[in-house]
Amino acid sequence: MKHDYSSQVRLACKAVGVSMPVAEFKFMPDRRFRFDFAWPIVGVALEVDGGTWVQGRHSRGEADHEKFNLAASRGWLIFRTTPQKVGNLALYKLIKEQL
Repeated sequence: MKHDYSSQVRLACKAVGVSMPVAEFKFMPDRRFRFDFAWPIVGVALEVDGGTWVQGRHSRGEADHEKFNLAASRGWLIFRTTPQKVGNLALYKLIKEQL
C-alpha cells in the first residue's frame, strides 16, 4: 500500500514559503513514469524513496535508473528523500533555491 505524503509535503512547503507541488506528476506522456511530487513549470521533482527495503515501487533499481536518466536528459532536477525525512525543512529550503 502506497503512503500518502501530501500532508507532510504541504506543511513543509508552507513553512518555507514554497508552492505546493503536483502529486504523481507524469513527466513523459508516452511513458508511465511519474514523480511523487513535481514543480513542472521549473522542472524540479521530489521523490520519496519509501519502498527501497520493502519491495515497494522504488525497489526496481533498473526502472528507477531509466526514469531518472530520462528525466535528467530532459533537464529535470530531482531531489530524493526517505519517508523519515519527507518533512525535513532543510530539504525544502534547497528546493526553494531552485524554484
